[in-house]
Amino acid sequence: MTSNFQEFVAYFFLFSIFIPFSYSCPSGYSGSPCKDVEPPLLNCPGPTLETSTDKGKPTAKVIWSIQVTDNSIQVDPNALIRVQSSNQSGEEFPIGDNAVKVTATDEAGNVGTCSFLILVRDFEPPSCSFCPGDIVREGLERQVRVNWEHPHCSDNSGSWPAIAINRHTGSIFNVPGLYHIHYAVSDFANNVNRNCSFTIILKVKTCPMLTPPLNGALVCNSFDYDSVCAVFCETGTDFVSTPGWFYLCSSVEWRPWPFGSSLIDSWPSCSGSANPSLLKMQPSYYYSGDAHESSVQETIKSQFHGLLTSGHLSSILCPDQCNKDAFTVTPGITG
Repeated sequence: MTSNFQEFVAYFFLFSIFIPFSYSCPSGYSGSPCKDVEPPLLNCPGPTLETSTDKGKPTAKVIWSIQVTDNSIQVDPNALIRVQSSNQSGEEFPIGDNAVKVTATDEAGNVGTCSFLILVRDFEPPSCSFCPGDIVREGLERQVRVNWEHPHCSDNSGSWPAIAINRHTGSIFNVPGLYHIHYAVSDFANNVNRNCSFTIILKVKTCPMLTPPLNGALVCNSFDYDSVCAVFCETGTDFVSTPGWFYLCSSVEWRPWPFGSSLIDSWPSCSGSANPSLLKMQPSYYYSGDAHESSVQETIKSQFHGLLTSGHLSSILCPDQCNKDAFTVTPGITG
């Protein structure tokens, strides 16, 4: 028994010498004893995350996720991996390029890293809290200086926007005229707001058009925003008061011409019971028929044209060879 045991021990000793015992480390481990030499593996988004600014803000809130794995967890499910990041998901990032770096460290001190870029773009044009309204002016000048308040504009980037305009406040404008003023408000990202605009309307002030003569008609010619008019009576009626030969609109006031310096606020009317006026002997101031009819109006225009172009009056009352087709005839009320 003792001899057999001794033989067994000797045999086992020799076997252990010539056939060594074999043992392998887990994946990511090496050495004897086994040591973790493999860093954590990080899966970052990107390489670039692109987004746009939140409305009205110079920043964008960006959310992302990162996956971290490590070989040590296969050996010890409770192994601790410490993750650090230069920025946190959900932070607000400014316009432009923003680099994010993430590191993961396992219990053996192995460090893994990854990085990605967050690109925040600005696609929002500037906004204007105030734009000038339309401007309407009426006056005697043929050129006027027009001033208006600048628009109040801002940009979500926080920088002052650039403002371009086709005409500047304080410019000289010809009268009459209709002018469209356009603003182009842009930011550094070349976003442009073209919604700020207004209109300038400049008018030449003229005489008020008085009510046509009762039982008669008023005929007028306008030139260079002035007017010359005459009153006509229907044949069989006469002027209640002696009218002027003509009436001139000058400096927005009506005056009889000639011999007239006083202002008038109504035309002489016509009446069948009136005493003959000084113009009774001039048939050109009378017409036959209904002044509402086009043929009668053509007769009135022709007679008025003859009066305006007679003698030396032409250069004064009918400049540039006035055209009777441009005359206007306005019948008065019959009563």
